[in-house]
Amino acid sequence: MREYLINRLGIIFLIPVAGMGQTVFSGQMIVNGTWPLKGGSSSVSGVYLPDLRCGKTGDWGFTDMDLSYRLSSTNRGTRNRRWYRAQFRIGGSSWDGRVGLQQLNFGPGRYLRSLQWFDTLDPRDPLQLSNGVWGLRIKKYFQNSALQFWALDNTPVHRGFEWISGADQAPEWGGRYLLSSHGDWGLTFHSRNIHIPSELGNGTSEDGSEWRVALDGVWDVGPGIWFEGVSVSRNLQQNPDWNQERFITIGADYTIPLANGITVSGEYFSTSLGDLTNPIHTTNLAAAEIRSSINISDQISWILFSNWQNGWQVSTISWQRILDSWIIYCGWIIQSGSQSINIPGLGSGGGFTLLLVFNH
Repeated sequence: MREYLINRLGIIFLIPVAGMGQTVFSGQMIVNGTWPLKGGSSSVSGVYLPDLRCGKTGDWGFTDMDLSYRLSSTNRGTRNRRWYRAQFRIGGSSWDGRVGLQQLNFGPGRYLRSLQWFDTLDPRDPLQLSNGVWGLRIKKYFQNSALQFWALDNTPVHRGFEWISGADQAPEWGGRYLLSSHGDWGLTFHSRNIHIPSELGNGTSEDGSEWRVALDGVWDVGPGIWFEGVSVSRNLQQNPDWNQERFITIGADYTIPLANGITVSGEYFSTSLGDLTNPIHTTNLAAAEIRSSINISDQISWILFSNWQNGWQVSTISWQRILDSWIIYCGWIIQSGSQSINIPGLGSGGGFTLLLVFNH
């Protein structure tokens, strides 16, 4: 039944198009080629993202719709098509609500985000493309704060740093409060049902609940500084060592006033699973970036991800040019070692990558 509704959601959204006052059709054509440094074979992929946006405003507020489809193909014969965005939004001067396939992300982190709960953003991607989530989100704006709540499809697909699947039962739900006072402060929570298959646990399958609570903040004190801290609690009986998990991100950046400005950024990330005083698994990562604009169209950057405990490193040197309708991106990726945890959005492997994007 769910697949039936999802596949027809776009048709349901198309019904109000005729009544919308403003309609815009656009799209992105993307060609991406990768050539590995050693081993493996080169690959070329093409993606087309047609996008239809409609909207209407009035004294009563506004309503709009965003429909975007993803069509992709590779030189190895793989073809795929699916919705990229399919959301309907309505609101007023101090609130808005949206329903459908949407992007849901928050927090000040940039590279190793403890609050990367629902997206697959790669900080190196100039297009910042990400998978979306099916659900409902309502947001209320106040003078110096904002409050939002969401209810999402409970899915077995892993998102962000998730390594335990959803139980595919009742919807997931959560919320976030953001206060702007002497910086920005965020308090976020989320609840979902989870499922442990027998092959992942201790030989027997198990269902349980998971609660996430997070605190984050960002300040501009000359350099910009930020942090994200997440505590995860579960009520597993068969796998009690997994009942506590923690994530923390600490970052800073500073722009050096040379040439057109050189921005230096860095983040530290740590996660631990199990008891606070005696965890069964810990991981510590770091990220650093140097970015500079050569002129109004060209930008160069160097970004590094590292785990000094096991010698894993991914270094990317890139140049990109942004024109009116075109984006050209070239990246040289050097990787060494292997990583014990999956970094959301961060692909593996080294080599040369070329990205061509045409916007219409």
